[in-house]
Amino acid sequence: MANILDREPVLSPKKETTWTTYKGKYVSFSYPTDANIYKNSLSPAVLESFSCGTISPRISLAVQVAPNDSLDDYPAVMLRRSDNNYRETEGELGGSRVAVFSKETDGAEKSGFLEKNGKIYSIVVVGGQIQLVEEYYSKVIGSVSVISQ
Repeated sequence: MANILDREPVLSPKKETTWTTYKGKYVSFSYPTDANIYKNSLSPAVLESFSCGTISPRISLAVQVAPNDSLDDYPAVMLRRSDNNYRETEGELGGSRVAVFSKETDGAEKSGFLEKNGKIYSIVVVGGQIQLVEEYYSKVIGSVSVISQ
């Protein structure tokens, strides 16, 4: 089986994912406890950034807060709107509109963008299977708390 997979097979039953909380300056949210946290470098265009990933299942999460007061002018939103692989829907978080994008080609992605108090909050989850991506996205977006500054 290792030859077919090009890696050692995982034969143990899937364990339940436990979650912990990230508490930042502008946002707090839950993420998987067993995730590898990646070092981020901030620039003047980014006020806060957090990214992590898990090996099994292979899921990556990125959350950023950037100064901007319009979703329509935010580069990540404009990029997704111009790409036919993305489907846009609308969601809600704490009474505010969230632009939600999903993609199932070239890897699965679900992302949400919220404008509040002159800042854009972006939550992006990517992985190989759309079901898992949507499950993780729902867990993260359901735990997001915007911290007023």
